[in-house]
Amino acid sequence: MTSLETPVESGHTICVECLTASPANDFVKDWRETFLCPGCAELYYKTCGICLRQVASDEGKAQQNGLIACPECVKTSAEESSGRISEDEVAQLVTEYLALYAEEKQLAERLEAIKSRLKTAAEAKERIGGAVTLRSEEGSIKCAYRTSVKCKAEEVAKLEQMMDRDVFEGLFNQKVSYSADKNKLGMFLDNEQIPGDLRQAISGAVEVSETVTLTVARPKS
Repeated sequence: MTSLETPVESGHTICVECLTASPANDFVKDWRETFLCPGCAELYYKTCGICLRQVASDEGKAQQNGLIACPECVKTSAEESSGRISEDEVAQLVTEYLALYAEEKQLAERLEAIKSRLKTAAEAKERIGGAVTLRSEEGSIKCAYRTSVKCKAEEVAKLEQMMDRDVFEGLFNQKVSYSADKNKLGMFLDNEQIPGDLRQAISGAVEVSETVTLTVARPKS
């Protein structure tokens, strides 16, 4: 058996388990990047089903899919499933976002300027099927027109008194919409004295959603 102090022939390496020196090409690596001879790998190790490196039988963890995972892959999988992101990756993402944000802003401004000019160009052309198609050698852009009608509630209410009911209802649809005061509603629901059925009814009548917005912080002068 070869000890760690014994000189190793060029092109050879030592198995971390049995300390036998053999040609490096005959060895495999475990998840720590240490070398194993084929015999020890077969006897004492299993293959990680994620990174495909060797892991000691007493170190591997069985996964739900039946595969064995090394400690490093188990940790990575746990972080990914919990949504945790390393600080290094956060820094990389922030840097990339800032670069793309600056580029996006420039592109958006240029796109708006181009859209304005194209709309002006389309106004001078004949509409076919409610649209104008502008072309170049690279392709075409369709400028479509859509008409919408916005009602003035008070004025339409006056029309209801002036017109036959059936005619009025055929021309206009009355809609009722509600908006909640978020702060007052939250305070109201925080009251423990509210009956359970009322609380349940309110929960079924409103849907609370959260919008996440990213804002680039301006450097302090």
